[in-house]
Amino acid sequence: MFKTIYDSQKAYFKSHVTLSLQARLDSISKLESMITVHEKALCEAVFKDLNKSETEAFLTEILPLKQEITYIRKHLKSWMKAKRKPRSLVTSTMSSKVLPSPKGVVLIVSPWNYPIQLALMPLMSALSAGNTAIVKVSEISSYTGKLLTKLINETFDSKLVYATDVGPEEFHDLLELPYDHLFFTGSPSIGKIMMSAAAKHLTPVTLELGGKSPAIVMPDANIKVAARRIVWGKGLNCGQTCIAPDYVVVHQSVKNELVEALKEMIETQFPSSLTQEDFPKIINERHFDRLVSYLKDQAILHGGTYDKEQNKIAFTLIHEPSFDSPLMQDEIFGPILPILSYHDETSLNEILDAHPNPLALYLFTEDKANKEKIMKERGFGGAAINDTILHIVSPTLPFGGVGNSGMGSYHGVYSFETFSHMKTIVDSPTWFDLIVKYPPYTTKKKKLILILRKWV
Repeated sequence: MFKTIYDSQKAYFKSHVTLSLQARLDSISKLESMITVHEKALCEAVFKDLNKSETEAFLTEILPLKQEITYIRKHLKSWMKAKRKPRSLVTSTMSSKVLPSPKGVVLIVSPWNYPIQLALMPLMSALSAGNTAIVKVSEISSYTGKLLTKLINETFDSKLVYATDVGPEEFHDLLELPYDHLFFTGSPSIGKIMMSAAAKHLTPVTLELGGKSPAIVMPDANIKVAARRIVWGKGLNCGQTCIAPDYVVVHQSVKNELVEALKEMIETQFPSSLTQEDFPKIINERHFDRLVSYLKDQAILHGGTYDKEQNKIAFTLIHEPSFDSPLMQDEIFGPILPILSYHDETSLNEILDAHPNPLALYLFTEDKANKEKIMKERGFGGAAINDTILHIVSPTLPFGGVGNSGMGSYHGVYSFETFSHMKTIVDSPTWFDLIVKYPPYTTKKKKLILILRKWV
């Protein structure tokens, strides 16, 4: 079945129907209409999967999509234009330009934690670049996955866009096809599988992965503000966010103050995690059991309670966990926040160097020199200074990882470029010819080349 869909999309793409600005805008408008008309149903599906409130679902799933659509619609015409480039000595008589061109049939594989946004954001980007797309939504967030599959397939002809929520066995067949681009959001372990499958066909990939994103709190930080923003960033979607603060590294001189401020902010924002209607749940029993196992033999500063029937875990603070514990080895992806302390730059770097480049880094300080030093010296996908999460929200900024946390980026024009091939084109005139480039290389030509060498 998937081979038939793929072949029909390939043929449709080769018909050049998707190339025009109007065709692309029409596809974006269809997607926008689908989101608007079915917004309530989509939010209800997310609530069934993750217990995410309608407000949080709108802010984290719907609003980013509408913002991106508005931005694409405003700038797409200019993105599609060929961009003239400066001439060099050799190309001084030629016109040089770069022309964006759609890649073809793309595969988008989305995760369960933000099942609407992370499926439709890359889809609108692929369509704006003039591609056709097959979207594999997560079967783990089953209510949202089934609804998205139904809505997408009702909205679009399958030769342009096709959605499926198949499980792992059938997905293997889907993954085997020779796509022109593969876009995956998920864990590094599955990212390696995606990259391996893509390598068989030399398919370019964009991998949006994760990692252990630190929140660094320096002695001069505004502790109250840092605590409020760390708790918000960690509590969003119950910690099931790829750029959630995974652990805190705080200077020992302000550790106690920060811990007390974190406790206060937890009680303010999430006063009763296990019974609070708008506090999300862990996606399934397997992930719930994994997170509960992390609490074993840990020094709990706050929280630590859980409800297995609801798959809910209270916002929990952990005191100085061992680096050998799973809590500090794995990406947590839940409402558990380890607190580590450092006393100087060396000890801070030892803690940060224990993990590969994270998808996000959060730094809390008022010192300009510290900001510049950390931003220049540390490796990470993206960062926020004196805040969390918000570096992802702007369509003017690229979002992506580095190394273990991913490759490639998207949002705004960066999405358009991700799903486009940038063709280099030079237009050479016939009224002039650089004779020295043609053999035979006579003595006269060699002298001219020596002169050219001095100009280069």
